[in-house]
Amino acid sequence: MSAVWTAMPRLYDQVKSLVASLLQRGLRYEVLIQKTLDSRKTFQLEKFLASRLREVQELSFSPNEVRLRLFSFQDKAAIRQLVFDAALQSGMPDFDLVMTRDNSFTFTTGLY
Repeated sequence: MSAVWTAMPRLYDQVKSLVASLLQRGLRYEVLIQKTLDSRKTFQLEKFLASRLREVQELSFSPNEVRLRLFSFQDKAAIRQLVFDAALQSGMPDFDLVMTRDNSFTFTTGLY
């Protein structure tokens, strides 16, 4: 029993350090954009998001889809609206939300 009590302060400090480092960049959001046929428009969208968020990471890109990881302290509704604004600024007026789950969004560009 005393071994547990001896280890608790050290464990607490490790957990505190881990949580602080995880939240330093903000909450993590995953964005999947389908039908990304125009790479220039997709790049413009990423630049717009990067100028307004703490961090944007491109996880993968293909003509069928792009996966992004966004970090911000904003809530889900604000992130969703920001992605719509970025799409409109990037020349994708038919951009639409397909699905949302937890902190993950799936959009389609409307490009064919």
